[in-house]
Amino acid sequence: MKELDWFVKSLETKFSVEVDRNQVSYKGNVLYRDETDESLIPSEMLITLLALIQI
Repeated sequence: MKELDWFVKSLETKFSVEVDRNQVSYKGNVLYRDETDESLIPSEMLITLLALIQI
């Protein structure tokens, strides 16, 4: 999964944290447009995501 790969790579490179991919969990959250954090969402996904967010 490319999102998981991006997340693991980001943690390892930006924060020098070793990550076991099997220990990463998923949770859905409702975010408003002003609550999106560009450091947590890949920029390619953010462009599409912001276009879909109504509020």
